[in-house]
Amino acid sequence: RKKNQKGNRPRYDALQKGYIANSPGILNASDPYVWVSEDPAYRVINVAEKALIRRLVKGRRFFLIADSLTREWFHTLRCEFEHVLELEKDHIKTLWYVGGPFDQKKISEYLAKATDRDYLIFVVGHHTAPGNHGMEKTWRQNYTYAMNQFLSSAYAPIPDKHVFFRTTAVRHIHAKSGDWNTKFNAGATQPDMKARWRDYGGDHPIQHPEQNLMGIDMVSKHSNYQILDISPLMLSRADATADGSHFCIPGPIEFWGQMLFSRILQEEEDESSVVRV
Repeated sequence: RKKNQKGNRPRYDALQKGYIANSPGILNASDPYVWVSEDPAYRVINVAEKALIRRLVKGRRFFLIADSLTREWFHTLRCEFEHVLELEKDHIKTLWYVGGPFDQKKISEYLAKATDRDYLIFVVGHHTAPGNHGMEKTWRQNYTYAMNQFLSSAYAPIPDKHVFFRTTAVRHIHAKSGDWNTKFNAGATQPDMKARWRDYGGDHPIQHPEQNLMGIDMVSKHSNYQILDISPLMLSRADATADGSHFCIPGPIEFWGQMLFSRILQEEEDESSVVRV
């Protein structure tokens, strides 16, 4: 943990001194807000539909690749699989957190036993600043390079339609109030569906929305991968931030899985309609 001490201290101080705001529901672990969208790409399947989700995930592996937020999502899914869906422990092991997005060799090793029923979800995310992972160019150049690594790699037997590019979640550090490794202010006392990217991001408020636009454009033009765009949902939930960079659990990160389950169901329905025709 030594390499993280520079950032851990400011985040600990911000928590202790009340510089991070949260809504009452998040603080009480009883978040009353739900995500609802009419757009098929943003719909969710509530975990209360246990039988449906059990069927959708049965016999599949989910490989989650990337940052510490992905690790949070991984632990959230494991908790849901075990305690909400009450899946057998052997099936819970089909969730794999692969770690950082910059080691394609490591990813290939994890995929050695993958099948065409499995899913891979990746994000390049926050770690493309000069100096991270040995990258010395601008964040735009680093981000483009990392994305191209994913877009030029083969993940067979996982089909392209089962590979998702997840967008980068906002860091809810108030714009120009500092950054993760300095003093800062973060959060909000309630959700805000009119929140703007430029209000957050610390000392780099424009970087992450630009990343997402670049990533979506590259995926759309150069691959048959799908896009799991969690950024609008998370932008509205500054009240759920844990330390400006991560989110409280339980909290809105739970909807990422529910959004993915909905997309799996859409795929099943699309394939069924083609068969009927």
